[in-house]
Amino acid sequence: MAKKYIYIFTNPSFPKYVKIGEAEDPQKRLATANASTWTPKAFRIYGTYQTDTNNSDKMLHDLIDTCTDKLHVSDKINGHLRKREFYEMSPEQAWNIFKKIAEITNTTKKLWKNESWTTDEILEDIDSENEEHNGAINSTKRFNFKKYGIPVGTFIKFKYDSSIQAKILSDSNVEYKGESLSLSRLAEKLMVERTGKKWKGYQGPAYFTYNGIVLKDIKGKISSKKCNSIAVESKKGTPENKKRFDFQKIGIPVGSILKFKYDESVQVKTLSNSNVEYKGKEISLSKLAKQLMSNRTGKEWKTCQGPAYFTYKGVLVTDVKNKIISKHGKSKAGAK
Repeated sequence: MAKKYIYIFTNPSFPKYVKIGEAEDPQKRLATANASTWTPKAFRIYGTYQTDTNNSDKMLHDLIDTCTDKLHVSDKINGHLRKREFYEMSPEQAWNIFKKIAEITNTTKKLWKNESWTTDEILEDIDSENEEHNGAINSTKRFNFKKYGIPVGTFIKFKYDSSIQAKILSDSNVEYKGESLSLSRLAEKLMVERTGKKWKGYQGPAYFTYNGIVLKDIKGKISSKKCNSIAVESKKGTPENKKRFDFQKIGIPVGSILKFKYDESVQVKTLSNSNVEYKGKEISLSKLAKQLMSNRTGKEWKTCQGPAYFTYKGVLVTDVKNKIISKHGKSKAGAK
C-alpha cells in the first residue's frame, strides 16, 4: 500500500482557518491547490503526519468533531449542509493534535514540520494578522506570563523559526542571548533581522509560541474562560446577605479602593462601613454588583452577594472576610 500523509495547509487569505486533508504526495496536492484562481494568496504546507491507513484524515476529522463541533467550518447552501476540510484553529493547534497522536502511538518519526519561512511568507502572514485585527498590531499592555499560566524559567519559541528560543525571566520579560527584553521588543528585534523591515509597533504575543500554541491564542482562551465563568454565575446567581457588609469590621478603611472582579478598570471607593461610591453615587456593594453583572451579561439578576464580585488589594473581599472569621474562630477556640 502506498504511503499516505495527513497534511496541514494554511493560507494568508483566511488566517483563522487551516485545511486538514490526506494525500499520497502533499507537495503535489499543494501545487494543485495553488493552480486554482479562487484564492487571492497561495496555500502553504505547515506539516504532515505519515499514516498507513486510507481516509485517516476523515478519522481525524471525526475525532476533532467528537470533542467539539464548533471548529469544523460548515455552511448551508440551498438547504444542504456543506462541510469541507477546513477548521477554525491555528496551525500550531492543529500540529499539536498531530503530535499528541504520534506520541500516543509512538510514531513521532513520521511527523514532518515545515520549519522554513521565506521573507515573503512572513510579510504576507503579518499583513494577514494586521487585517484580522484592523491594523492594531501593537498592544498597550505588557503580556503577563504568570496571568496566563506560563511559569518563570520556561521557554517560548519564535513563531517563524522554532530554533530561536527565549527564556521567561519574570511576569513580563524574557531573556534572549543574555539580554532581558520585553516580548514586543524582542519581536521587533527578530523581525527586523528576518525581514529587514520595521513596523511602528509589535504585538509580542503574536510572534511566539508556548507548547505549540501562539501566545495571543492562549490569551484569547483565558479571556473566553472568564466570560464563560460570568455566564455560569449568571445562571446560578449568588445569595444576597441579609446583613450589610461591614468594611471596618474586616479591616478595610473608609476611602479604600475596591476593584470589580471581572474588570479591574471598574473601581469604587468605600464611603462608610457598608456603602461605596460609584460614578458619584452612593450605593451598597450588593446593589452595585447586581447592576454591573446585569450590564455585563445582559441578564437580570435577582440577588448578588456583593463581596463575591470585588477585590481589595488583589484579594476577593469574601476571602478577606473569611480570613477574619477564621482568625476569630481560632482565637475563641484558644480561649477555651
